[in-house]
Amino acid sequence: MDTAIYDFACTGSSGHANSIIRERGSSEITNNISHPAQGNDFVYIQTSPGSFANLTIPGLTGLSNRIIHRAELIAEQNYSANTLDNYLTAPQLLYLDTKDTSTSGKYIPIPCDFTYFSSQPNFKIFGGIRQSANDAMGNQINKYVFNISRYVQTIVTKGSNNAVLRLRAPYNIYNPTSYVDRCNQGIAAFNFTVNNIAEGRIKLNGTQPLSPQRMRLHVVYSIL
Repeated sequence: MDTAIYDFACTGSSGHANSIIRERGSSEITNNISHPAQGNDFVYIQTSPGSFANLTIPGLTGLSNRIIHRAELIAEQNYSANTLDNYLTAPQLLYLDTKDTSTSGKYIPIPCDFTYFSSQPNFKIFGGIRQSANDAMGNQINKYVFNISRYVQTIVTKGSNNAVLRLRAPYNIYNPTSYVDRCNQGIAAFNFTVNNIAEGRIKLNGTQPLSPQRMRLHVVYSIL
């Protein structure tokens, strides 16, 4: 009766934190983190805190001027009969950005094709949303497609820099300040959540030359 107490109830505004540590040990990813000239056979993407892949498309450099009707970067899952895939699902969304050649080490949204209006990114047009597909053997897999048509057009028409692309499955995408990209398109500052932390991972086909499901840039064009 002579002791004062106070209870602190947990609410939606209460602070909380989880420690997430990726322990890869001798897993498959450790055999595919080098950078061979021909590219890696497989690409492993984990949601944040996870992994990412640097992508280069050397064939775009020096490509003669032409009308780009459609340019799609296609990334497809490498099928596995492992039952773990039924529990450790693929990320809901993959995100593609590129090196800003004017600022060392900084990545920016894909110029010309990524937009952010009314507090929403244009993922339905730009792509990156997980979709179901079948591989060459009829196995059900996950597939991600990115529309980078206008970006490619600036490379072949204006000689814009063919920069390194980065593929990842972030928790959120962040742009601290608004700016105008190389297509005179305004990009607003944003901070947008795209995946749950540590939920999802996927093994994608890389650059195996004989695989019909290899990662590739599919371009539909007309020669001028």
